[in-house]
Amino acid sequence: MDGFKIPFPIIRNTSFTTFFIGVLSLLLYISIYFTQRALFFCNTEMLEWACFYYLLYFIQHLVLFYFYGWILHLAKTTANFESSSFKWLLIFPVLFQIVLLFGLPTLSIDLFSYAAQGQLSILPHTSVYQTPLWSFPNGEFKDQLLKLGWIPINGLAPYGPLFIHIESLVARLTSDVYESILIFKLIIIAANFLAIGLIWQILKKINPTRRWLGLLIYLWNPLVIIEVASEGHNDPIMLSFLLLSLLGTFEHQRAKAWFGALLAFLSKYISVIFIPAQAIFFWRTEKNRKSLLCQILIFTMISLGFIYFLYAPFWVGTKSFKGLLSSLDISYDVSISGLMYSMLTHFLNAAIVSTLISWTLRSIFIFFVFKFCIKIKTESDLVAASVKTALLFTLFLAPNFWAWYAIVPIALISISAQTDFMWAAFLLSFCARITAASDILVLHGILDLKTQRLYSTLFGVILPLLFFIWIGVRANRPTYSHEYTN
Repeated sequence: MDGFKIPFPIIRNTSFTTFFIGVLSLLLYISIYFTQRALFFCNTEMLEWACFYYLLYFIQHLVLFYFYGWILHLAKTTANFESSSFKWLLIFPVLFQIVLLFGLPTLSIDLFSYAAQGQLSILPHTSVYQTPLWSFPNGEFKDQLLKLGWIPINGLAPYGPLFIHIESLVARLTSDVYESILIFKLIIIAANFLAIGLIWQILKKINPTRRWLGLLIYLWNPLVIIEVASEGHNDPIMLSFLLLSLLGTFEHQRAKAWFGALLAFLSKYISVIFIPAQAIFFWRTEKNRKSLLCQILIFTMISLGFIYFLYAPFWVGTKSFKGLLSSLDISYDVSISGLMYSMLTHFLNAAIVSTLISWTLRSIFIFFVFKFCIKIKTESDLVAASVKTALLFTLFLAPNFWAWYAIVPIALISISAQTDFMWAAFLLSFCARITAASDILVLHGILDLKTQRLYSTLFGVILPLLFFIWIGVRANRPTYSHEYTN
C-alpha cells in the first residue's frame, strides 16, 4: 500500500526514539488499564463520566497505535534499525506484559471462567463438557469471582481437552481466586513468548530479510499485549502449537508439523481450519509421497491413543462437543451472521433464517478456503493462504466477534511480513480495541444492546473486512505494461 501514508517525524537517533516510544507506550498501557477499570465501575447514574472515560479510552488508543505504527515505520524504512535499537525493541514488550500481569481482567470474564471451569473439572463425577458453568456451586470461590466482576453466564466448555487439563492443573495447585488468575496469566504469557520465538524462527526460515518487521508486527501490537497480558485470553496456547506446526511444515519435519497441529486442535478446535493448506503444501512439495502416506498412518494411530488419554477424564460421548457446537450457533450478535440474522428475521422464521445463514456462510467460507489452497506451491503461498483463512473466519464466518479473535490473524500476518497485510493487522487491531469497551457500557445500562451490536459490527467487523476485500481486489488487479497501453 505505497499510497497509504501516516506522517511520522524524521529522526536520526533510532535508539533514543525507540526508548522514547517505549516509555510513553508503557505509560499509556497503565493509563488504559485504569481507564478501563473506571469504565467498569460506571453505572446508569454516571452517563457523563462514562462518555468522558470512553472518549479518553479512544484517545489513549489513538496515541498508542500511532506509536505502534511509528515502530513499524522505523523497522520498514531505517537501515540497521534492529542493531541500533535491539535491546529496547525486546525489553519494552516484555516490560509491558510484566506490568499488566498483575492487573485484573476488565473487559472480559473469560479468565474468571477459566478459574471456575478448573474448579468444576476436579469435582467428583463432574465433566465440564456436561455441567454448564452457570451452575457452578455456591461457596467462597464463587463469591470471590462474583466480587471481581464474574458473571456466570457461560454454558458447557467449548475448548479442547488439553486446555481443560491446564485448567484442572491450576485448580489443583490452588483454590484461591487471585492465585489462580496469576498462574493462568503466567502460563498464557509464557505461551505468548513461545509464539514470539516461533515467529522469529519461521521468519528466519522463509523471510530472513524482513524478519524484524514481521516480529515487531506481533511483538509490539497493542491488542495482543492487552488481550494476553491484561485480559488473559488463552489464544496464545493454541497459537504456539499452530506456529510450531507451521515451522515443522516449512522444515519438512513431518512429526513436528503433525503433532503441533494436533496439540493446537486439542487446545482450541478452531485451528482445524488451517490443516487443509498445510496438507496441500506437504503433498505438493513432498517427493516421496508413499513415505508420507505411511507416516500419516503411523501418526494417526499414535494420535488416537493420545486423544483417548486426554479425553478420558472428561468424556461424555457426543455431548463432549455440545459446548463447541453451541458456540457456533447463529444468533443476533456482533458478526456478519448476526447482522444478517437481525435483518432477515423481520421477514422469515428465526429457525429458517439461522439455518439459511449458517449454510450460506459456511459454503462461501469453504469455497474461498479451497480457492486459497489450490494456489499453494511455495512457503509464501502457504502463509498467504493461512492469513486469508484466519481473516475470513474471524471477520466473516465467526458467529460472534471478540477483540482477542484477532490474535491469531495478527500472528500469521507477522510471518508474512507483507506491507498490505501489515496495515490490515493495524486496522483490525485498532477497530477491535476501540469497540471492545462498548460491552461495559451495555453491562451497566448506559448503551442499549442493539446500538452496541450495530456499532461493534460496523467498525469492528465490516470496516476491516472491506479493507481485507480491497487488498484482495488490489492484489488480483491485472497490470499492463506501458508499451501495451500505448
